[in-house]
Amino acid sequence: MPSVDMTYPSGAKFSFAYAIATPTSYSAEELTPGLPCIVFLHSGYIGKEVFESRPKFHPRRQAPDLTRFMPTVQFSNRDLRQFNLIAFDMRGFGDTKGLLGDEPYTPTESASDIEQLMAKLNIPPSHFFGLSNGCTVALELAVSRPDLVLSLTLCSPLSPEEPKDIADGRREVYNYWKEMNDLPQDSSSTQELSSDIVSGAAQLFYNNARTNRIEAIHQFTLQKALEIWYSSPENVHQSLRTGVDWFVKRRLIPDDSYRKIKGPVAIIHCFDDFAYPLQYAEDLVQTLQKADVPSVSLHRVPGAHYGNVTNPRRINKILYDTVASCHPELALSQLSLSPTRESHGGRLPTPFTETLRRYGYDSEDESD
Repeated sequence: MPSVDMTYPSGAKFSFAYAIATPTSYSAEELTPGLPCIVFLHSGYIGKEVFESRPKFHPRRQAPDLTRFMPTVQFSNRDLRQFNLIAFDMRGFGDTKGLLGDEPYTPTESASDIEQLMAKLNIPPSHFFGLSNGCTVALELAVSRPDLVLSLTLCSPLSPEEPKDIADGRREVYNYWKEMNDLPQDSSSTQELSSDIVSGAAQLFYNNARTNRIEAIHQFTLQKALEIWYSSPENVHQSLRTGVDWFVKRRLIPDDSYRKIKGPVAIIHCFDDFAYPLQYAEDLVQTLQKADVPSVSLHRVPGAHYGNVTNPRRINKILYDTVASCHPELALSQLSLSPTRESHGGRLPTPFTETLRRYGYDSEDESD
């Protein structure tokens, strides 16, 4: 996986992992000139792999309201692959390397990271898809550097301030990591605690839907979490910074700042998102409309908090329509995809497919 290095005024150094997919390459080294770009911003606890292809639900265990939503997720969706697709692992996640230390780290700093990464990789003004706390980063970037943001598609946005019960749950997860650090990695107690963390994540993210792909992502995420948030006091401290402080110490964006947003904003609320109810999405719509953002839409779709996984068909269409509306000059449906030599069973591979296969993901066991 390619990476780009950044050094901060404090002396901290990070190597940011990223992935690019284009119409002609599932893992490209550079963008295709002249095509719109979509930057994908992942949520907490999980990195860019959350945008891998859609899951195949096990018939006996799938949630009833998910059975009819079986298309591909973002990076393997043929409509979206007409664009340049870019995803980063943010600080403290996935394959990005480095330690946070004690310097400030909130959505404001995350947005600044994205701004600098775009400059280093020569990524032009882009469309942004945010998932959960990725929505907060996208909004921060949109008000600090509106010239870089052509549109926003925000799936399961957070509340302006973290609700107390959700913040308490995040602290509980951190306490698990802290407790695990005092135990041998191969002990039964460590395994039990890590299992509790995974189960809690499955409930929040997918409402306990179980799939081959979700299981692979859980195993991959747990392994990465053990590398990043476990085995040393510095790593445990990083789990506090990324899993608790980032949320509870984030600033409240002033309502007037939203006037800087010039492109369309599509807000997506998933019916079964029990952590962040519909009211938060509706309040965000009203705030943006009062700030005279030119086009704001609210979409309600079936699905869990990670609606891009559990209901990709609706999410992908909303994202595609939002991006395409900004480019009437492009005959996007006529663009030629040439992934045939890379395809698996007719499904487009992604930059993440091979990684997840090492954790039990069977990409051949999928069909649209």
